[in-house]
Amino acid sequence: MCSMLTPAMAQSRKDKKAAKKVAWEMQQQQQQEEAALRHQMRMDSLRAVQAAQEEAKAKERRKEQEREAEEAYQKSTQTYELPCWKPDTKEYFTAQVQRTMPASYVTTQSTALLRLAQQQMRQKIKGAYKQVVRDYMDQMDVDDKFTAASHIESAGEMIIDQYINDTEESCREMTRPDSQGKVTLYIGIEVSKEEIAEAIVTNIPKKVKEEVRFNEETFREKTKDGFANAQQE
Repeated sequence: MCSMLTPAMAQSRKDKKAAKKVAWEMQQQQQQEEAALRHQMRMDSLRAVQAAQEEAKAKERRKEQEREAEEAYQKSTQTYELPCWKPDTKEYFTAQVQRTMPASYVTTQSTALLRLAQQQMRQKIKGAYKQVVRDYMDQMDVDDKFTAASHIESAGEMIIDQYINDTEESCREMTRPDSQGKVTLYIGIEVSKEEIAEAIVTNIPKKVKEEVRFNEETFREKTKDGFANAQQE
């Protein structure tokens, strides 16, 4: 015999379904709220990390600005000399060059800078050598002083070129990279005045010496004295 579904029973079932639906909806809402809360916490954490990173960068920038300001102050209150810079002395000829470049170019540009310093050195020594030859020829009794001087100058300049080609760096300094990643490279070279004077005197070809009635001892003395007195102002 089938049982009859009374109105009360039907209402009870309906209420249970409604209660389940409400419970499910509440559960879904709670899960959504929890997910939103977790997302908010993650975002807050990321923002906190970013804020800390920005603060660290700002602090580093302030330190760098303070350091630059201190360096600028120190430079303004003292005499500044370029790195590797030296004046000529009685014992040495000197030459210095510098170039600003990206830090990655230093290796390839070093040789070019050395060649530039060598070229400056050649010009300086040749200028001093020409004066030595003039002073020497003024004291010599030869028929054609101009031709004789030209021969001695030409021979000596070739020796100077060969000597300077073998000159190496005596100093190298480099600045720290700036904000654009560039550095300034400084290179200096030195040449002993006595050594190059001796090299010139002893290596002038015998034929040239015979043509101008060359007095080696007198010329050696003139060359060493002339070079020693050729000091950079």
